[in-house]
Amino acid sequence: MGWLRWLFLGDLGQQLDLSDQRDEIASLRQRLNSMPDAGGPDEKRMETLQRENDELKLYLAAVLRLLISKGVATVDEVRALVSALDSEDGEQDKKYGGGMMP
Repeated sequence: MGWLRWLFLGDLGQQLDLSDQRDEIASLRQRLNSMPDAGGPDEKRMETLQRENDELKLYLAAVLRLLISKGVATVDEVRALVSALDSEDGEQDKKYGGGMMP
């Protein structure tokens, strides 16, 4: 009844419409959050993958820093190897699909 409220009540009618919409949005959010699978399996899978990716980056950073601090490799050697591995498939795209061992 937005037009009738606006026609008879002017700004007050518009404010009432906005209030009704806020209430409806809050109600829908509450229903969505109370659903057992809110977010669905895809969202949960993405969260799991993100956590695993973060953990892998943490361990990789630790290994690289350890190798560099022990003098096993230099930063330049690591960068050169990463660049060479990235180029193995014919393009530098920051992806690697090859095996772990040479």
